[in-house]
Amino acid sequence: MTLDMLRRRKKLLASAAAVVAIVALVSSPVLLSASVRSYLYREMSFQLLADRIVGDDNASPEEITIRIAEYVEEGLYPGGGPVLDTNAWNDLVRGIAWCDQHVWLMSTLLAKKNIPGRMVYLLDEGRHVIGEVLVEDEWRAIDPLYGFVFRRAEDHALPTVANLSEDPAIVFDNERMQALPVEARRKVAEFFSLMFPVATEPSRWSSLLEIRNASLPRRIVDRTIRLMLSTFGEWPAYRFQDLYLGLLPDRLVALDSSQPDSNMPVFHDKSEDPALFLYYKARNYHLYERGVRAEQLYEELLTRYPDSPYGEKGEFFLGSLSLQVHHDPAAAVDRLSRFLERNPDTGWSAPTHYLMGRAYEELGNVAMAERHYRLASSDPFVGAASRLSQLALQPGS
Repeated sequence: MTLDMLRRRKKLLASAAAVVAIVALVSSPVLLSASVRSYLYREMSFQLLADRIVGDDNASPEEITIRIAEYVEEGLYPGGGPVLDTNAWNDLVRGIAWCDQHVWLMSTLLAKKNIPGRMVYLLDEGRHVIGEVLVEDEWRAIDPLYGFVFRRAEDHALPTVANLSEDPAIVFDNERMQALPVEARRKVAEFFSLMFPVATEPSRWSSLLEIRNASLPRRIVDRTIRLMLSTFGEWPAYRFQDLYLGLLPDRLVALDSSQPDSNMPVFHDKSEDPALFLYYKARNYHLYERGVRAEQLYEELLTRYPDSPYGEKGEFFLGSLSLQVHHDPAAAVDRLSRFLERNPDTGWSAPTHYLMGRAYEELGNVAMAERHYRLASSDPFVGAASRLSQLALQPGS
């Protein structure tokens, strides 16, 4: 058998394996238990997102890390609802997370690109967690909650925690921190001064990539999903999502509630909280960037349950959808303006002003962009102060 024949046979076998994989996975929501199909759906979703976020197959591990950290920082906000511990996908669906959840999601997405990431507890009792990512055989530090991409002075590379401890100026001279208004910068600097220099060696979790690769079934699922998406593109993920959302169980985690005096979830039935189910479907389509379906469900949610807490969040994310998925900044400004008018005391005020600033930037209205960035600039979690600083540096601004 010639070498060309062997290559063709190998390619044919790989294609056949991919076909079997797609048939098995796409049909699995009908055949498997709710817990198993939920696991498969999350794994599919994380791989899809990681591939989209990174885009370029030639990106370096550091570039991949920064792109994923930026996505996590923009997609999650530490407010607008109670602390709730379930899984990283639910954090994205809520759009709400705190420091450890930011790092967990970042590490989950990095694992989908074969990059080890882990959590580092810099203060006792988990008061603040940052991420470490293995880049060029060194564990480099990054903080996705604050959006801090630290840089070493000598080579402009991501630093280690030891570098930050030896030279805390790397932390305090960070561009995002320096862009904050004086009082906000003082508070954030005081908080980080509790961590650097490091007084005792921080505790660390194991690499999430190592944890996820420890089980043979997990490795098989991971490789099957990668093979399927690389062979057939996003179509099978969409079909799987449609089946998964069509077969949702009658009880879901209540995304706006937790057990008394804890961060543990409670569950609501569809009959008692139908708005939850509409919101959940809308956000899932939104995260897959299936904008038409997401918009239809958000609109239905607002029409049928305008006074539900999910109605408020649905209206916010409808504005986000207009800007980030439909790429229609004028519609985003309109939707987000009406959202603020109807919800003047919303916990989503800072992210809303930030998105409006981005929308006005795209429309070329620098004055209005600056106005909205300024309204959100004291919140260190949304990046408005940094955008304001960048606008000030542009000629003619």
